[in-house]
Amino acid sequence: MPIIGFHNVDPREDLPDEREHTNRPFDPRPLHRRPNIPKGGIDYLSAAKIHEASRLQTVAEMLALIGMMTRNGVLTEDACASVCKALRQSGKGRRKAQTQAAHCIPGHILINGIPIDDYLESPPGQHGLHYTREEFLRKRGFVPHKLCDKIRELFERTEVAATSLNQADSYVENESPVAGLKEIFGFAVSFMLSSPLGRLYRAPWTDVLAALDYAYQFYREQAIVKVRRAEADKMSERNSLHSSASNTEREALDMRVLVLRCFLTTLIAGPPPEVLDQTGFETLRTSVMQGG
Repeated sequence: MPIIGFHNVDPREDLPDEREHTNRPFDPRPLHRRPNIPKGGIDYLSAAKIHEASRLQTVAEMLALIGMMTRNGVLTEDACASVCKALRQSGKGRRKAQTQAAHCIPGHILINGIPIDDYLESPPGQHGLHYTREEFLRKRGFVPHKLCDKIRELFERTEVAATSLNQADSYVENESPVAGLKEIFGFAVSFMLSSPLGRLYRAPWTDVLAALDYAYQFYREQAIVKVRRAEADKMSERNSLHSSASNTEREALDMRVLVLRCFLTTLIAGPPPEVLDQTGFETLRTSVMQGG
């Protein structure tokens, strides 16, 4: 099948390893040991609040990008969105230091069962023709390598943190006994494909921003429900420990409960991500779209 010609394409776009990435630089230092916060680092619980704020920021940025792609026809409202376990990761923890790399995004987005970054690499053809990724995205107003690099960076984004923090992370991400952050995030993504506020295709950018706020608030409110349930479950588990349980077991559960409480505090009272503001939204939009 012939490939439609595409002229004036930056050859670096076919060489991912040689691009100027827009990725946020990875800091391998654990959150609680980074000297740029206070001198000497911070405690585990402050690190938990910072990580939850990073998660909310990452979720909001990804929802914003989904809205932009829906508005410009890269994604369609009849697409099926779901979220699976993480498929990308930057950085890793160290067993001796009792640290792990905690993802900032609840999971990897699938569009019609295909990871969204793979979907963008080989977009669907139109009228029986196969389009290159560059042509498909440029025709819809995006700078291909900037959009794809940004999406990749959001999926890879991790923070090295204490093992107890990452264990609490994993617990709230999964669906047990109620919907986890992965499922909640999937619903929020679906709202950006088919917004309850009205169709986004070719809508004014103010409508996309309103849909983003709706989807983000849905995610945040449901995440609060999930984290509260997780805290109650861990408290119940802690209270039901047999008298023969070791101090280490009790302390591990205590730490898990405290981390979950820090997540909850940030979800309820933390400042909203910058991308929800018109200025922040425009900054992100112009960083991945032509003319920005």
